[in-house]
Amino acid sequence: MSEQLRARKLKNIASTAPDIVATGNIGCITQIASAKQFPVVHTVELINWATGGEKPGWRRNGRKSESCAIFPAWWASR
Repeated sequence: MSEQLRARKLKNIASTAPDIVATGNIGCITQIASAKQFPVVHTVELINWATGGEKPGWRRNGRKSESCAIFPAWWASR
């Protein structure tokens, strides 16, 4: 059931061609980020960044950065 939900989420998100995905639910962050297709951040991190705060960090090699954000490797070069 969770795999079906994940597949539906990813299909719907991909149809919008997002630059970044924000969600307030850690389960959604984990599911969406596991596809490694889109940068994923917590909603609060996106608001902070949009209002002049630091760009959210990302996870590398399973180690959590100062952020809960998860970015594909290609995002780091942006």
